[in-house]
Amino acid sequence: MLAFESTGTGPPLVFLHAFPLSHTMWEDQKNNLSQEVRLITLDFPGFGQSPLKSSASSMKTVASQVLLVLDHLRVEKFVVAGLSMGGYVMLELISQAPDRIEGAAFLSTRAKADSSEAREKRFKNIEFVEREGSAAFAKRILPNLVGKTSLASRQQLIDHLTRQIAQASPQAIAAALRGMADRRDLTEVVRHLACPALFLAGEEDSFIPSTEMENFSRLAPKGQFQTIPSAGHLINLEQPKLFNDLFRDFLKTLR
Repeated sequence: MLAFESTGTGPPLVFLHAFPLSHTMWEDQKNNLSQEVRLITLDFPGFGQSPLKSSASSMKTVASQVLLVLDHLRVEKFVVAGLSMGGYVMLELISQAPDRIEGAAFLSTRAKADSSEAREKRFKNIEFVEREGSAAFAKRILPNLVGKTSLASRQQLIDHLTRQIAQASPQAIAAALRGMADRRDLTEVVRHLACPALFLAGEEDSFIPSTEMENFSRLAPKGQFQTIPSAGHLINLEQPKLFNDLFRDFLKTLR
């Protein structure tokens, strides 16, 4: 697993990317937050520049790999943020190393395991991507990854996401889908979270509705919730300025 660091000298902030993207989804945050934090992004197995070594990318295993990378970078305590699949990995990471987490941001994600219906959809998507390829999968999934506002007015973003998803191998996409389908329920991890927690949801998210995220935030003892308007699932890409402002405010509460 490959990691990428900004040149910032502040406290470590680890961003974990969404499915089926890569560390490059955090480019705007790198450009706007890296003077205040030591920003670390990673590519999960099979995405971006990280090789795929297994037919199933277990969320637990990926979290263990993230911790090994942070050990290599000599990062002991850190703030972590995970969007969608990145949130699933983050929950496993918190479960494995709760004393190392100084703040956690749950972005368009959930702690519950997949329902039987959701698992069935994932396996249908595995069949589709293995049969039709990554470019076809990009067209299939994109209408649900971004909100109606972005679909109507952000063609450059849509084209960028289409290209990025198409660059991921069908094997990597299938492995991640298997890992997400088999992940465990980590609701109790959130209930016992000792650090401050930020919960952000897109107003137009069709994958994980903002009402679900708001209820999710109530599980955390020190949780705070905010809806981002005119955004779907990929909130940091659809409304980067507002996302950065909210995240910057959250970081200030940790000092």
